[in-house]
Amino acid sequence: MDTTIDTSATIDDNTEGSDALEELNDNSENTKNISKPKEIKIALKRLFKNPILIFHALAGIFRVFGYFGYYIFKPKYMEMQYRQSASGASFFTGSTSVVTMAIGIMGGGVIIKYFKPKPRPLVIFMFCVELVASFAIFSAMFLGCPAPVFPNSALLDGKISLANSCNFGCDCSTRVYQPICSSDGKTGNCWLYDVDKFRVYLHGAAFGFMILGSVFDIGIIVLSNRLKNLLDDDNEEDDKKNEIKLLEKSTNSSSSHPNGKSLSIEES
Repeated sequence: MDTTIDTSATIDDNTEGSDALEELNDNSENTKNISKPKEIKIALKRLFKNPILIFHALAGIFRVFGYFGYYIFKPKYMEMQYRQSASGASFFTGSTSVVTMAIGIMGGGVIIKYFKPKPRPLVIFMFCVELVASFAIFSAMFLGCPAPVFPNSALLDGKISLANSCNFGCDCSTRVYQPICSSDGKTGNCWLYDVDKFRVYLHGAAFGFMILGSVFDIGIIVLSNRLKNLLDDDNEEDDKKNEIKLLEKSTNSSSSHPNGKSLSIEES
């Protein structure tokens, strides 16, 4: 009796099966790669069909540009405008920023928790707060100190000129300033920034970006009636309605049967 096993056939079957699995995996990967762009298009269409979300995102983007740019350069501005040290300017900027943000977050949370405003009053309140902050930064454009006056220097077009009658003709380069010990033994440094332009550009740019954010907030105010279930009030009302319906059903069923038990009909 021949008991030999045809191993070549089984090997061929296994290789064919593995090839088929690889083809299926390749096809599934290709379909995934093809479906990703379609999913992105579908997701983008869904996003653009929600104008409140788009307005909120654009308002946040412009407001972040305004705030971050302002707070990044604010230490240098405090240092140059108000003659503060680098450490003092950084400490002032950080402490005032953190404290005001904490007050705003906690105050807004308290107002929402206890007053529970509707969507439109809440959005209008946020718009007014952002508008006040924008004009506060704009008003800082007009605050400042006069430009510093150094010995043996002059102001030309808002910039400090180190050339004067004493060093004229000495062929000294004023492009790179290095502290020089004078006859009184003191040293000094040059304030290279045009402080007036720095103040106007810093506060003007921040104010412009923040106002653009407020413009998109107006769109949110107009469409705020579309906001539903903002504070989960609708869910609470629905739960109460469902509880009332269940109670009514239970009372009706108990009143229809004097024994308080439901009757069941069995079909044979």
